[in-house]
Amino acid sequence: MRRAFACSALTVAAAVCVAMEPAAAACPVAEIIAPERGARVGQPRPAIEWRALPGVSRYRVQLESRVPEGRVLSSTDSVVEGTRFIPPADLAESRAAVKLLVTAACENGPSAVREQPARFFVDLTLKCPPISRLSFEDAATGRAGGAGRVAWVRPAAATRYEITFYAVPDGKVIATGETAATSYDPPRNPAPMMVAIRPRCGTAVGPAVYGFVPAAR
Repeated sequence: MRRAFACSALTVAAAVCVAMEPAAAACPVAEIIAPERGARVGQPRPAIEWRALPGVSRYRVQLESRVPEGRVLSSTDSVVEGTRFIPPADLAESRAAVKLLVTAACENGPSAVREQPARFFVDLTLKCPPISRLSFEDAATGRAGGAGRVAWVRPAAATRYEITFYAVPDGKVIATGETAATSYDPPRNPAPMMVAIRPRCGTAVGPAVYGFVPAAR
């Protein structure tokens, strides 16, 4: 490899030359075609697609999703073959702004995904809205109140529900379950709990609704 030399005179009689490595060429950035810029998508793991770069078969995908103006929900830095990528984790619990950068997979490529503007937005309520009217009813009479069965009103698109019970106040998971009904019997627990109910609408997963479960008597 040829090297360039930068020389600076130290005295009239002598000079010191410092070997300089040539700057590495920047890795080319791929044109993203899906999701479109500014799009709102209702899938937690939408397919990401881009146009092929000439002579390139491996790409670096950098992705960051966060609650708008809030905490980071998911961060990915992966090298893949081809021009399509499915995020390995959900990009949102309900809504998120997603930054995205796809480049050729070469050394010294740009690592500035956090400096990118949001490419698209995830809104899980588009295809799978949350449940409504979360309540607690007596398992024997069906009347509201008490520490019995958890009940709710079905969103139009929901087919099943994921249910998680958490200890108060440390948030430790006590129990999980799944049902196609619009009610569920909580575990008997001598202390109050939090419950999170998340609807499923086919392959889409909606945002969770939380409620406070009184202690069992």
